[in-house]
Amino acid sequence: FFFKFVGCNMTVLSTLAGASAVASVVLGVASLRALIKRRAEREQSQEVVVPVAPSQSRPKAAVDAVFFKRLLRLIKIVIPSPISPEMGYIILVALMMLARTYCDLWMISSTTFIERLIISKKGDKFYHHL
Repeated sequence: FFFKFVGCNMTVLSTLAGASAVASVVLGVASLRALIKRRAEREQSQEVVVPVAPSQSRPKAAVDAVFFKRLLRLIKIVIPSPISPEMGYIILVALMMLARTYCDLWMISSTTFIERLIISKKGDKFYHHL
């Protein structure tokens, strides 16, 4: 029904499906090659790490003043000033996350309402709500 409504025939759709499958395989192979290349470069540039003896205890991770000082240093590097492109990107991402949350909540409430109409067998209200 949907394909007749849109006006597509099955040969076009199967061609598009095949093309997208080929594109997915090519993209997968390219990303796999890039991953292998990065690992090889990392292995060549790695320094020799001396393992810690089991008898020596490593310092445990803690959220203390040193952690907050380091975090503040990183934030100053990532966000150079309140009016910068980086801050604009952070605000844009935050707004997009809020919009996505709003859309998710709307979709859940709408779906729940439609399901309730289907279960109660109120077909006239179901078609009206769509």
